[in-house]
Amino acid sequence: MSLREEILNDINNVFFLLEDFGEMHTIDNKNIVCMIDNDALKIRSGSNELSVSESTLLLFAKESDLPRKVVGDDLLIDGRIYVVDDWKVNLGVAEVALHQNISY
Repeated sequence: MSLREEILNDINNVFFLLEDFGEMHTIDNKNIVCMIDNDALKIRSGSNELSVSESTLLLFAKESDLPRKVVGDDLLIDGRIYVVDDWKVNLGVAEVALHQNISY
């Protein structure tokens, strides 16, 4: 098995398992196993990446499970509306930085 095949196997059979790292969240009214990693968001924000400087949530999920969005689109997560700041895909995993518009 090649390294790429091993990585894809780990993505499907380790990272997104509820028993290991995965968490169930409702995204655009669909239950999806994903990971929210705000520690990684702090690292990205500290790097002065303009696209994530205002982000408050960093979501990882299988690209095939998520509705395709672009920067500026809304994404409903667990009943809250977030705005997509950045959307990257690597080996079938979407890394999505988002912020929530809060009006007072």
